[in-house]
Amino acid sequence: MNPLHLLLIAGILGIVLWRGRRVPLTGWRKRLAVGCRLLSVGAVCLSLWGAPARRTREVPRRVVYLVDRSASVDDAQRAWAARRIASLEALRPAQVERALITFGGEARLAVPWGRAPLVDPDAIGRELTRAQVPEGETNVEVALLSALAELPGAPGAGRSAAVLLSDGRETVGDVTRILPTVRHLGL
Repeated sequence: MNPLHLLLIAGILGIVLWRGRRVPLTGWRKRLAVGCRLLSVGAVCLSLWGAPARRTREVPRRVVYLVDRSASVDDAQRAWAARRIASLEALRPAQVERALITFGGEARLAVPWGRAPLVDPDAIGRELTRAQVPEGETNVEVALLSALAELPGAPGAGRSAAVLLSDGRETVGDVTRILPTVRHLGL
């Protein structure tokens, strides 16, 4: 509250009280009339003063890229996935955190959480290769569960997104069983 505003409102209410001496009533009726005037003028002053300050809470946003590194994905598809991630990273706002997870039969964190953009497809490809995963199987269920486990903070605490880059040939696990839970947790 600004002290100047309070002083101005107090001055206006003082004028209403001073003018209340001229009300042609006596006793409790005069006090009631002056009190109603004070109340109405005070309400008008407070309403003209403005709405209460709004507090905004910034909700952290995160995106996790899930990249299929199984044997069913050939080198051209892997290069395309690296280029696609680089193009998405060029558009990602700086305040949005990102991570990169690679999966096959298991899932591993290839690039930890950060805000620095990953715009070099060759560097992305090297990071995906460095995080070695069993390539004989494709388990999208494990990839989504690892994305939920890697999200900092409580699941659903912020707006999170997963970008899944896969050929869709799931050989192990059943992603349809966990989709309702993943949606419920806000991913």
